[in-house]
Amino acid sequence: MTTKTLKQQYIMFDKRMTFIVGYRNLYTFCVAMIGVMCLYYGDTLASPYFYMLAMFLFVLAGKLFTDQVYVNIDATYVQDVLSGDGR
Repeated sequence: MTTKTLKQQYIMFDKRMTFIVGYRNLYTFCVAMIGVMCLYYGDTLASPYFYMLAMFLFVLAGKLFTDQVYVNIDATYVQDVLSGDGR
């Protein structure tokens, strides 16, 4: 096995972080944006239900984000083990 240069290690790290954080998280961003819209309309309409809905959506977005990050971390670990770069 050849050693990787610092540039190659940085590129691999960047690709992994992009995959782990950004890949398949569109639903999370959509739920968070709907929560932001509920906060905005809750402020203009002065309704507590919009605030409650916005907080619920923010909690849901956080749960979706962490679940997807765990799945993506597992997928990268499996790829590392199958390619021989694993621990």
